Amino acid sequence: MQRIMVPLDGGPFAQQALEVAVDIARSNQARLDIVTVHAPLPPMAPEEPLDRIEAIHAALRGQLETYAGDLAAAISRDRGVTAVATVLDGDPATELERFAAAGKVDLVVMCTHGRGPVARAWLGSVADRLLRSFYGQLLLLRPDGGQKSGSRFRVILVALDGGALAETAIPAARALLAPGGTLVLARCVAPPVIAPLAFEMPVLPPMVSAGELRDAAEKYLLDQRARSAAAGMTVRTALGESVNTADWLVDRAKMEGADLIAISTHGRKGLSRLVLGSVADKVIRSAAVPVLACHPDDPTGERAGRSGQLTAAAGKKRRAQSAT
Repeated sequence: MQRIMVPLDGGPFAQQALEVAVDIARSNQARLDIVTVHAPLPPMAPEEPLDRIEAIHAALRGQLETYAGDLAAAISRDRGVTAVATVLDGDPATELERFAAAGKVDLVVMCTHGRGPVARAWLGSVADRLLRSFYGQLLLLRPDGGQKSGSRFRVILVALDGGALAETAIPAARALLAPGGTLVLARCVAPPVIAPLAFEMPVLPPMVSAGELRDAAEKYLLDQRARSAAAGMTVRTALGESVNTADWLVDRAKMEGADLIAISTHGRKGLSRLVLGSVADKVIRSAAVPVLACHPDDPTGERAGRSGQLTAAAGKKRRAQSAT
């Protein structure tokens, strides 16, 4: 992890995210980008002099420059972190997307604004845009005390589904794990569904029993635990069966005493991001603890967080260029 971005708007929730970002940057010897956005003012009266409008814009932008600059200077001086302040102009979500892409940001740290039935409100803004477009890691904190004291996480539940994309959440979680902390590698197996045949099918796939699915999932988790343990991590596994993976993950995180859930916004191979994203989406909206959403741009995760494409088309173009 080389570069961390924390978007600030001057509010207390953003300040909370800044403290966590500073600690993570210091632990990983990463650069910290403190970014604010000067959004356009609402339309003024037609008779308002142009020079007055420009003066208001300049004053507001100057306040943001002072605010972000003072924070960056104090952090660089007192906290042992290289902090750089940047003020952008325009729509916050769009400009933050562009900045993260151009700067090859690895991790974005920001606060959500609640959870439960009203969580869609905040996810319709900047967090939602970054969650769906940013190729990297997005740490979503809870302003309602979801995270425990301190910025490092002692127990992190990592959601796995048997695919390589989901496994990219393991090293991402490791970077946020407190010394002596524990990773919980969790996998939920959906029970086989036997639907009545309303029509004849030419070929039926062989039926896989629930026991076979569970045995395969258990072997997979043990293999992953061995790999993580070999890398020096304290690891335990959690295996369950449910038709609702998101609810099981949230409940299991509570049972394990986890203070962070790490999950890839891609998942099992062969399914679309829309389907796979639904599990991560539900976890993010319902979890009582922070969530680390990992959005790698290739199955190996080698470029996860380093490409930062703004759109799927841009991502395809960059991958095509790197292949030639």
